[in-house]
Amino acid sequence: MLRKLHSKLIANLLRQILYSNLRTEEILLIPWVLKQVLIGYLFLSVLTGFAFADSLSDAQRAYRAGNYQEAVKLFRLAAKNGSADARYALGSMYTYGEGVPSDNQKAVKWYRLAAGQGHRDAQYTLGLIYGSGQQGLPQDHQEAVKWYHLAAAQGHREAILNLGMIYERSHGQSIPQNYHKAVKWYRLGAELGSAGAQANLGMMYIRGFGVSRNLIRAYMWLDLASAKGIGLAQQGRTVAAEEMTPSQISKAKKMAEDCKLRNYKNCD
Repeated sequence: MLRKLHSKLIANLLRQILYSNLRTEEILLIPWVLKQVLIGYLFLSVLTGFAFADSLSDAQRAYRAGNYQEAVKLFRLAAKNGSADARYALGSMYTYGEGVPSDNQKAVKWYRLAAGQGHRDAQYTLGLIYGSGQQGLPQDHQEAVKWYHLAAAQGHREAILNLGMIYERSHGQSIPQNYHKAVKWYRLGAELGSAGAQANLGMMYIRGFGVSRNLIRAYMWLDLASAKGIGLAQQGRTVAAEEMTPSQISKAKKMAEDCKLRNYKNCD
């Protein structure tokens, strides 16, 4: 509202400059007047920017307090003014019926708007929806991979893990099975600290899928994932240990300790 009013004032001023018979001394004042107008516009932009930020933070506080109807109202205000976080939040609230009736179509609409702005959680959520064929959308693995890729490019660990799982399994002609790609994504997720990716990478080493079979490396990754409570990793570690010597197990444990100290980087 304020910006529209200020724009009209600028337009009126320019019309007066162009179509009025101004004296020389008045013409000399034009640059100064325009400068003041610009300063005013920038000031209004800052004020309205603060207002949008306040509506988002107020919405988040209302949501945390369980005041969902107030949160929806404030998220809508922030979303109207371009907040990707607010648009993602509205998608979630329509998904779970928080403060509004559950509505899959509206949920997807808000997720798409946020994802189009580069919101990685919204991109990941669309990947989940397309991958499972939920919320009124048909199952489409290619579309799921597209959204997972966008989220993964921003370091979204769950998106990276899901890409690995999609390539590990066959999804017909749309996404053929590719163990090498699966290992690539699991390795990236493992380096980012994803326990699921570490467990799955360890299992790929046990089976020799996409990599040369290596029980020591398998045990290392499975040991790291086991420490985070991943049941699959604990089972896999037991399976690997049955074929390993005590010295190999000791070496794998030492590698796991060193890997953790390096924050999972350059371990594989």
